[in-house]
Amino acid sequence: MKVEYGYVLREGETEPPPELRKLWSEGMKIRKVLDENIKVGRTAAETFEIIKRKLDEVGIIVNREQRFDKDLDPEKTQVSLDLHGLGKGSYPPRIGSLGPDYQHEMILQMYHHFAMETFIYMPLPATEDKEDHLRLWFHDGAHATENGLVYLTPPPSEIHIIGIE
Repeated sequence: MKVEYGYVLREGETEPPPELRKLWSEGMKIRKVLDENIKVGRTAAETFEIIKRKLDEVGIIVNREQRFDKDLDPEKTQVSLDLHGLGKGSYPPRIGSLGPDYQHEMILQMYHHFAMETFIYMPLPATEDKEDHLRLWFHDGAHATENGLVYLTPPPSEIHIIGIE
């Protein structure tokens, strides 16, 4: 699955608004933490604990639900992780807070094929918009290898700007 993102410029804009650029930047921080910390040989639960600690270090809260949680720090970006297996078999290791416990205790094996689903929620300070947060979702396919992650297709790395004429 390949997902790309675009933004249609409003009249007078030359780039997306600052809050969208910040949300994208937060998404790239999250991906970097995942890239650097998913390795074969550890359990999904051990990997999840490392990821939570590393995300906390960069100021991002791991939210255990796939929704914006108003009870968490109102100034920090939240992310819900469901790094679940793909392909044959429905019971592979699962990194994140969803799924049965036995999937969290499974060890990531070489070439574990999974979807890196990240649900990102960034608080939106008082604006004219009725929303209290912005959302961004990534669903990147990857394999775990001895050298780290290998993506099945290049993950999105930019917001495509669509100009109006």
